[in-house]
Amino acid sequence: MRDLVGAGTVLHPRNGFVELDDEIGQWLYAQCATYADLAEQQRQQLAELGVTESAAAAARPNPATKHPSLVNRSGFGRDLIRCV
Repeated sequence: MRDLVGAGTVLHPRNGFVELDDEIGQWLYAQCATYADLAEQQRQQLAELGVTESAAAAARPNPATKHPSLVNRSGFGRDLIRCV
């Protein structure tokens, strides 16, 4: 993630992190959705990536997938088992 941001990738939480791979974007949205529950060090690491508390609050799921996150997606476990 730091390599992407260091290479000039700008993160857009309001747009669902569309500039990132879907899985990474979903993971990052999950971090934003649970921002209040994150440890201070985790919040600091997000801030280093440009994701502040206000940016986290404005984050939206990726509009292409409509998946809110991997951790909050209902049925994710069932879907994964069906694929195996």
